[in-house]
Amino acid sequence: MKLRKILLSLGLLSLSSSLASCGTNGYKIEPVSNQGGSVFYEIFVYSFADSNGDGIGDLKGITNKLDYLADLGVSYLWLTPIHKSPSYHKYDVLDYYSIDPKFGTMDDFEELVSKAKEKNIGIIMDMVFNHCSVQSAWFNNWADNIANKESKYYDNFKWSLTPKDGYNYINSVGVYVESRFSETMPEFNLDNPYVREEQENIQKFWLNKGVAGFRYDAVLYYYYDQTEENVTYMKKLVSDCKKVKEDIYQIGEAWTTKDKILNYAKSGMHVFNFPTSENGTPYTFGYVGYPKGIDALASSIYQTQQSYLEANNLYASIAIITLDDFIETTVL
Repeated sequence: MKLRKILLSLGLLSLSSSLASCGTNGYKIEPVSNQGGSVFYEIFVYSFADSNGDGIGDLKGITNKLDYLADLGVSYLWLTPIHKSPSYHKYDVLDYYSIDPKFGTMDDFEELVSKAKEKNIGIIMDMVFNHCSVQSAWFNNWADNIANKESKYYDNFKWSLTPKDGYNYINSVGVYVESRFSETMPEFNLDNPYVREEQENIQKFWLNKGVAGFRYDAVLYYYYDQTEENVTYMKKLVSDCKKVKEDIYQIGEAWTTKDKILNYAKSGMHVFNFPTSENGTPYTFGYVGYPKGIDALASSIYQTQQSYLEANNLYASIAIITLDDFIETTVL
């Protein structure tokens, strides 16, 4: 791990938005290469680049920006969810095998993956396996079979006849369903064999499309407040992917304390270094502030990396907030 390289990468991406908007006057810009690099760039697809003038970002828009992203030294693009969904953010998935029409088609996605590879850029997909949309076939099939214990859809979701913390009453079904983020986002029962098998199939489908890996949303909520069970399921997701492609990047969003994050690093997935990013201050004109100075930032990065390495021989990812509230960059 070259600490200097990490800090250079952080500076590059924290400045990129302001340089793009105000030009390079007064700055000496040196060319960078993403070959052998390790900079991840998150794209909130809805607002990143619009290729057809409808006011919504799309996959073709990202493809059109690949030269720009390669010039920044980006090696991987983490796309926020692109599956069919009723919301703008797409974290309430309707169909895990589809592309939301607002973002384009499957052909557009395959073109993005292919052209990104030509520029040594891998595509990382956001995978939402904690919950889906209440409008999805997943949920409707479960609701239709809630009394049929012989159905593969039975118990696809966590539900109760009586009120519980984190559960919302669903009138159409007449039961309380665990949905901690929103009543429109019911949470899967990951102990259900059908759910487990289908999530394995979903990963296989996208790996065969050529993606470089996955960012898993809300892994703390797979089994709410049960770290050991969460880590065990994360290990399954890692194992499922390794069956298809050995060289794959997987990272779990475990937004918690450093000590608990170390447990999640034992899953075989990478994890975010949220403690370091949370010590920062709001940016000013595109710069990320660190109140204790650059030495403290470097020390925090180094110490956390060493802790994560000891936990599972994996480098931590450093979440840095940039000009765009939706953008986080990670450096490995």
